[in-house]
Amino acid sequence: MSSNSSDGLILVCTRHGIVEQVLYDGLELSDGQSAGLSFTSLVLSESLRTATEMLEALQRDGTAFDWALNVRAGGQKVLLHALGYTLDEKLILIGAQSRTLLRELYHHMLKSHHREISGASELVDEERNSHLAREQALQLKVDQLTDRLNTLQIEVNQKYMLRPPLSEPAPETGLHLPNWLRRREQLVRDLRACEEARTALHHSQTLFATIFRASPVALLVTAPADGRVVDVNAQFEQLLGYPHDEIVGKPSDQFFASANRELMTKATSTLIAQPGIYDAALTLRAKNGGLIESQVSLSLADTGEEQYVVHTLADMAERAPLAEAERAELAQLRDSAKTLEQALAQREADAEQLSAQVASLSEELNTRTENEQSLLAQVAALLERASGEQLWRRSRAARALPARAGEHARTG
Repeated sequence: MSSNSSDGLILVCTRHGIVEQVLYDGLELSDGQSAGLSFTSLVLSESLRTATEMLEALQRDGTAFDWALNVRAGGQKVLLHALGYTLDEKLILIGAQSRTLLRELYHHMLKSHHREISGASELVDEERNSHLAREQALQLKVDQLTDRLNTLQIEVNQKYMLRPPLSEPAPETGLHLPNWLRRREQLVRDLRACEEARTALHHSQTLFATIFRASPVALLVTAPADGRVVDVNAQFEQLLGYPHDEIVGKPSDQFFASANRELMTKATSTLIAQPGIYDAALTLRAKNGGLIESQVSLSLADTGEEQYVVHTLADMAERAPLAEAERAELAQLRDSAKTLEQALAQREADAEQLSAQVASLSEELNTRTENEQSLLAQVAALLERASGEQLWRRSRAARALPARAGEHARTG
């Protein structure tokens, strides 16, 4: 997971939307106490209906992509892009603040699931090899005890008929017992040990068969000599739709698509020549005639007496809707990016036009400012001139008043 995944969220919920486990919480929802809460309680009220519809889509279709939810993280309102899918009756919900990070988290989870399947297959192989080794050791011990039992039986029969003399006192009781009786007691102890070994062997075989049948991945065991099916588990039967009796003993290539039969023959030959684990893409043929795309891992189980090829298969059909949804999401993202580029180009053109209009208005404003300043200067000059003329008139009128007074005095 990349370093910028601090804005991501990965939850594991029940079918009813209750958070069981927080695989990752870079958003710090509910102060890290999301487990046990309902998924809808983590979103804001305006996104409650959207979250409910997303859960319904998950329960109905098994997948839900490109949902937008508003949540509160770190005391702030955050827009979260979300997707979800079902896995083993659980709802996997992934959220991120960007679609790029959302896709990154989704790929991370797919890789994790693949590693879990591969890990389960390796554990099954290790457990199977361990049980086979224990079975070989127990079988060897049983064979040795059986040979000893047969020898002792012959000796007991001979001694019983001859009635030999008394032997030394028995160390357990101090009593003198016939040799044949002492051998009989030893025989009983050996028989008891043999029975315990048989019980342990039966328990080991039962445990291995239980683990083999209950394995969560489909298992197919074939004999490399003729390619016939030795055994399969319930997952393989469910995957192809055949009952157990219709698979065991049949040629394994009849369950492979014709295009893959030569590939599997070569893979088996390579496995026997160089033991290891080999992976390949394989198309299976179901009982109803349908084709099932799967991923197969081949390994060799050697019991010492015989060799068997173990096929571990994973159905890739469940991944097809997720891959198709991812391709659709990528196409939608490309369309969105193209639309965004067009919108940005249009906005740049609008910005250039607006800049031109602003420049024109600025020039016009400067011109008007200059005109206003010229008018203000003219008005100031006129006011100054008018003020001067008014003062001159007042001075003239003041000089004329004494002359008029003398004239009135002379006429009076």
